[in-house]
Amino acid sequence: MVKEDSVKSNDSGVASVIFGILSIVSILFTTFAILAPVAGFVFAIIGLIFGIVQMKNQKNKWATAGIILSIIGIVSNIFVAILFYNILVHLAAQAQQQLQQAQQLQQQLQNPSSLLAQYAQTQ
Repeated sequence: MVKEDSVKSNDSGVASVIFGILSIVSILFTTFAILAPVAGFVFAIIGLIFGIVQMKNQKNKWATAGIILSIIGIVSNIFVAILFYNILVHLAAQAQQQLQQAQQLQQQLQNPSSLLAQYAQTQ
């Protein structure tokens, strides 16, 4: 009869692989949800922890695969988050510039004599 304590399972390694895959798949949802890279990063950290626990208990291919997938998930989610942030900053700058142009146009329309003077100078 074998004691249950001496039997080691692959549960942590399998969980590590699943969370590593989830972290990578979450990148696909970045277009739908702003927080997808954050969720992917969290999945990758959880997967990394499960992989390290599995490596300490019993080294196997599940643990190795889980750690590798989790590291890929961490790096790719950080990259996507930085890219997404840069896109948002660029769009915000463009929106601010267009708002300033609209305000200038509104001021010009409120003062028609300045528009007539500008028109006269061009003629």
